[in-house]
Amino acid sequence: MSITLIVSLIGFSDKDQERLLKVLEYSSSRERIYRQGEPADILLVNGEHEGAVEEAESIAGACQSSVVIVARRAPEGVGYHIAPPLITSRVLRVLDKVVIRENVADEREDAAAVVNEEDARYRALVVDDSAAMREALKLELSELPVPLAIDYAEDGERALVAVEKVQYDLIFLDIMMPGIDGYEVCKTIRKDSRYKKTPIVMLSGKTSPLDEVKGIIAGCNTYLTKPIAHVEFQEVIRRVVKWLDSVAR
Repeated sequence: MSITLIVSLIGFSDKDQERLLKVLEYSSSRERIYRQGEPADILLVNGEHEGAVEEAESIAGACQSSVVIVARRAPEGVGYHIAPPLITSRVLRVLDKVVIRENVADEREDAAAVVNEEDARYRALVVDDSAAMREALKLELSELPVPLAIDYAEDGERALVAVEKVQYDLIFLDIMMPGIDGYEVCKTIRKDSRYKKTPIVMLSGKTSPLDEVKGIIAGCNTYLTKPIAHVEFQEVIRRVVKWLDSVAR
C-alpha cells in the first residue's frame, strides 16, 4: 500500500528547488510518494541558508513535521541529513528513513477523500492498474477548486463496464494496462455518442512523440507523461474544468 507524504522546501535556490521537485515527482510510482505542499510531514531545509534552520524548527514545532537538513556537514543533533549534490537516489534514500506519525496515512486519505455525490459538480473516472498512480491522481484532483466525485478502474475491461453504467464528465486513462490497452479503450469510449466530447486525459510513461500522436488518433484530448508533474497537471486540468463549466452554462 502506498502512502503520500507532503514535503516543504525551505531556503533553497530556484535551481535547487527545481532539482528537488523533479526528485519528488520521480517518487510517484514508489511505495512512498512525496509531494510538495503544506502543511508538511517533512521539512527539507537548506542548512547553509541563513535563517532556514530556525524557520524550519519553528514550523516543525507547530506542525509536528520531521526535519531533513541538506548541508555539506551534518549539523550536531540533527537526525536526518543529506550531503550535496542532490542526487535522486541519495535524497529518496534519506526521505524513506524519516519516521512519520502513525496516523499520517489516515490523514492523507481523509484530505483526498472523494466528496459526497450530491456535493460534486463533476464525476471523473481514473483508469490505471497502479495503486500508487491512482493515489497520486486522487491527491492531485483534491486540489481543484471544484468538488469531484471519483471512481476508479484497474484495467480497460473494468473501465468499459464503468462508462456503460455511469455518465462521466472527465476520464483519466493509462495506456499500458493488462488486457486492453488505453488506446483501444479510448477508441471504444469515443464510439459511444454520450462521450463524443468528454475530455479524456491519457497518462503514460512513454515520452515519444509517436505515442502522443497515437493517443490523439485514438481520441484523447490531452496526453501527459508520468511521473505526474504537479504544476503542469494542475494547469491542464484547471483548463479542462473551465471548459466543463462553460459547457454546463
